[in-house]
Amino acid sequence: MKREDFVKVAEEALDSLPEEFRSRIQNVAILVEHVPPNQSRPRPGQKRRLLLGIFHGVPATKKSVFDLPIGPAHNRALSQHQPKRIACDTIALLAVFDGAASQTSMDGVSQMCKLSSLRQIYISALLIALSLPNVSVQLAEAQNSPAASIQNTPAQIHALKVTLLSTMLVGSTTGLGEWGFSALIEADGHRVLLDTGAHPDTVLQNARDLKIDLSDVREVILTHNHWDHVSGLMTLRKEMMKKNPSALSVVHVARGIFYSRPAPEGEDNRMIAVKKEYEATGGKFIEHEESAEIFPGAWLTGPVPRKYPERNWSVSGKVQTPAGLVEDTIPEDQSLVLNTPEGLVVVTGCGHAGIINILTFARQEFPNEPVEAVIGGLHLFPATDEQLDWTADKMKEFKVANLMGAHCTGIEAVYRIRQKLGLARASAVVGSVGSTFVLGEGIHPGPLAK
Repeated sequence: MKREDFVKVAEEALDSLPEEFRSRIQNVAILVEHVPPNQSRPRPGQKRRLLLGIFHGVPATKKSVFDLPIGPAHNRALSQHQPKRIACDTIALLAVFDGAASQTSMDGVSQMCKLSSLRQIYISALLIALSLPNVSVQLAEAQNSPAASIQNTPAQIHALKVTLLSTMLVGSTTGLGEWGFSALIEADGHRVLLDTGAHPDTVLQNARDLKIDLSDVREVILTHNHWDHVSGLMTLRKEMMKKNPSALSVVHVARGIFYSRPAPEGEDNRMIAVKKEYEATGGKFIEHEESAEIFPGAWLTGPVPRKYPERNWSVSGKVQTPAGLVEDTIPEDQSLVLNTPEGLVVVTGCGHAGIINILTFARQEFPNEPVEAVIGGLHLFPATDEQLDWTADKMKEFKVANLMGAHCTGIEAVYRIRQKLGLARASAVVGSVGSTFVLGEGIHPGPLAK
């Protein structure tokens, strides 16, 4: 059969497939993009995992799928992927798996690259599916085996401490309060600074007062572009690199943080200028277009889908996006989700995406996990009683066990949510400088916040 005839048959077969199998073919097409490009032959177990991907779905992430546990499919938009590369990699991979890496197979790659982009994705995955008949029973048994269950278990963090280094309230005689936010996350030996405060030297001074050394912290997370979260970055980087050149040398941000925010007086996004200054020190930004695991058990949301119209922001400006000049909804707002045996610990900056949207998005990644703690700013200080009640009722669905509402959460908001959730005084407090959350112990709020 000629190649053109085979493609025609494949297209006809594709069109006649049940919808469920078509969606699984989509997933395997996405899967194949993430085969390591320098890998010429499959490692042990990869063929089985590819089969599992076809029949059970795989997570579509930017990492190699073969380094990830098989789990429920995440239906990412196909537009995020490179169709021609997917098609060619798929045919090449099929040839390797079947031991048929002949010149004919490589000619097939060349021919496949001439097809339309969308059909390439579907036909390529179909070729894999058609080449692997009668395996669904064995796959179901394999997925239910103890070994597969171990692979399906997400990484967890077993030692965790979160310390507030910038917020409005000072809980003891140590530290300076400000309208800003910063927190140090220490998890299983990893140390990450989330946000850097409102003034250039507040976090630096508070860390010194609390006897916390930040010089061995390499990574920073900036939740969004606002001045009260990013202003300390350059001071901290320049000061810490005197002791350790790699200190605070990597900053995780989400897509949109460098978008222009035009205002009558000029550019209103200081991150554009900060980017140049920071990179001049040798530091680098990692811009996330979607969620990512930055170390085992630590999941950065990236831009959060806005399922609910929470509108938790006070700015009224515009942002220049690829789609044009639109309302600034702070599209880059991101949070850190830490997976622990007790449940999820969610650390927010301002929560402009909406805490319920954030928790909803986290649940997609970690189904049925309770929320052990929500820590940080939730931007609920201007919320009405009705908005607070709705938020609290929704938080109850996530089984939130601890709340340390800092920064822009609002004092009344913390108390009202505490009441609605039925939490004890010790497990729902207004966060203060020096306050900590320790896994297995709970919140240590400081004398005033207590």
